[in-house]
Amino acid sequence: MKKTAAIVMILAVAAGLYAEKLAVFPDLMKPSQLVVGKDHIFVGEFPTVYIFSRADNSLVRQFGKEGEGPREFNRFFILRTVDDRLLVNSLGKVTFYTLEGEYIEEKRVNMQTGLNLLPLGKDRFVARGFTNEEGKAFITVNLLDREGKKLKELGRMPTGLQGDKIKVLEEQTAYETDGERIFLSIGKEFVIDIFNREGEKLTSITREYERAKFTEKDRNTVLEEIRTDPQQKQFFDIFKERAVFPDYWPAVASIFPSGDILYVMTFKREADTYEVFALNRDGTLISRKMIPFRFRTPLQPFPSNVVDGKLYQLIENDDEEWELHAWPL
Repeated sequence: MKKTAAIVMILAVAAGLYAEKLAVFPDLMKPSQLVVGKDHIFVGEFPTVYIFSRADNSLVRQFGKEGEGPREFNRFFILRTVDDRLLVNSLGKVTFYTLEGEYIEEKRVNMQTGLNLLPLGKDRFVARGFTNEEGKAFITVNLLDREGKKLKELGRMPTGLQGDKIKVLEEQTAYETDGERIFLSIGKEFVIDIFNREGEKLTSITREYERAKFTEKDRNTVLEEIRTDPQQKQFFDIFKERAVFPDYWPAVASIFPSGDILYVMTFKREADTYEVFALNRDGTLISRKMIPFRFRTPLQPFPSNVVDGKLYQLIENDDEEWELHAWPL
């Protein structure tokens, strides 16, 4: 029996499945954002931002109110930290706080060029946008200045709305920054373009990659997600009638730069684990692992953050309490 248990543990660790439970936050209800900093843990649960101490997991501060006025958050938000600042991006604005939650300033951003805004150091941003040209709609990824004004378009792809059809997950946009560089994958294939702060392309990482097949089960999962989502279920009948599903998933799902390593998650799944590549910045493969990336719904993962070679996730346990877990990558 002891030998069997030891073998199971070895296999679990070898597969990257061994997790460390770091904290329990019983007062959270439905968090959507997680940022793990050096001294703090930042959790977003719209419209509230919680700041916890990493030393003892105690609550340092909470703030946030829904609305369109000063220091209010509209519709949704994204949390990021840059140096000694916490950035909160909600619809049409970005608000800055100290790492202890003290208000600093707020800036308005154009919603056509400044959605899902990520900091590039203290004076620039990378964001998603939309544009129309010759009757065709595109999703764009843009470089913005410190005031949120567009400096340069870094890439684009067609939206799913093409004529009277809705093309579902045919292409994907994933981007991240590390303060000095921008990492962008846009389209279907395993290609990651790396830009400097001026928006100049430095290099591209390209891998030959066999994309995962998009199955009938995947189709039903997407339909169920739309049917049950409170904000989307009213459009379910139209979506089901017009949806066109791909033969294969896009290659890249998410990008996580961490130090000198670039972690790339794909859509390839085995049981309850997902494929993650660890690459050097020149694209050289360090490792490939299947990790237990957890999902709240079939398409929406639990809040996550990659820091110092670990994947952190907030996961709801059977007692409806939220636990912070970490998996080595």
